[in-house]
Amino acid sequence: MSVGRYDDKIKVEAVKLREAGLSYPEVMEKLNIASRGAIRLWERKYKSGGVEELLKDERGLKTTGRPRKIKE
Repeated sequence: MSVGRYDDKIKVEAVKLREAGLSYPEVMEKLNIASRGAIRLWERKYKSGGVEELLKDERGLKTTGRPRKIKE
């Protein structure tokens, strides 16, 4: 099974297959996707903003760690 980042084509195809009525295991097997959670995430993104939202790359945009101290 594939692990890691999936191609945009795979993401769109997975969402279309789910809309066509295929189950998560069927989509996972057909497209060689390792995680049901990934498909769920793609579906949520697609429903909230369409293909544009689904294909948006958000890696590295979130803040991590402790906020900086403000010097007065």
